[in-house]
Amino acid sequence: MKKWGLASVLLAGFLAGLAFLTAGCGAGSTQNSPTVTAKRDTWVRAALAEVETTLAANPPGSGEPELRRQTLWLLDDPLHLSEAPRIGAIGEYYRQAIESALTRIEDEKVTSGATLWKLYNHSFVVKTSEATFGFDINPGVDSVLMSDSQQERLARALDVMFLSHPHRDHANYGFVERLRRLGKPVAAPEGLWSDRPLGPGLTYPSAGADLSLGGVAYRVFPGHQEDIPNNVHLVRSGGVSVMHTGDQDNREDFAAWIDSLGTHHQVDILLPNCWTPDLPRLVRGVNPRLVITGHENELGHTVDHRESFSKTYGKIGDIACPCPVLSWGERYHFESGK
Repeated sequence: MKKWGLASVLLAGFLAGLAFLTAGCGAGSTQNSPTVTAKRDTWVRAALAEVETTLAANPPGSGEPELRRQTLWLLDDPLHLSEAPRIGAIGEYYRQAIESALTRIEDEKVTSGATLWKLYNHSFVVKTSEATFGFDINPGVDSVLMSDSQQERLARALDVMFLSHPHRDHANYGFVERLRRLGKPVAAPEGLWSDRPLGPGLTYPSAGADLSLGGVAYRVFPGHQEDIPNNVHLVRSGGVSVMHTGDQDNREDFAAWIDSLGTHHQVDILLPNCWTPDLPRLVRGVNPRLVITGHENELGHTVDHRESFSKTYGKIGDIACPCPVLSWGERYHFESGK
């Protein structure tokens, strides 16, 4: 697609959005009226169709980077509607993206390096020659939710999952229940659901030791979201080391262990939350070869706390290593020898 194609859709989206707002503010109308809903859905579907086509033609790490950036900015718009979690068109777009990812997760043969898929929020799946593991898998929220069959397929594809902290957008009881029913191990923060039926089947790892779960080697670092314990996992598989930060945001942890982490541990891939308070300092301390952010557009949050792709692009400009920005269901392959 040519660049002017995206510009025309942006203009069309603006005009449709203007008509949507005008209709919503008219005498005797409300934002829940059938007319307003129809105008809104027309605009949302047009934007999502453009996003889907353009991202497919310009996958992470290839294609036109500027076109990807503008397209992800376009995706921010419908996802920042207050009612976005309940808009059917957004749910359909999300499930289609997840379906594409699931097919590749199930079928792709990884012989070297690691292939990553970004799912919802800060959920990642990583596949190496040795294992397939997940971080903070959350199926979604309200209408923007994986189907039951998709959740089951994902649970069957994983060998092990790592949970960072108790917040519901990271630790989903229903999905963990599926994993445990299949006999899949789950590493969880201390005490998570200890008073519920799942508790006895979870693994509560201690920080600072080399561990193994489901045949996958890992280590836990003592992170925090404010004062809440937040396990930062460093997983090693197939000759690749992957670190997922969960909602790490406590500045005292920089001097305690983050600033020197890269001198003691090799980290190939860093998966931080996009709103972490000092992303450049985090990257300097960890010293990874690749950074892929998560937590953009968490629809369970209020609009003012749905971190946008546009904000992420503003934060990664000073990061020296590759930092591709991924949306729902997108894939990126990391080759350890390159």
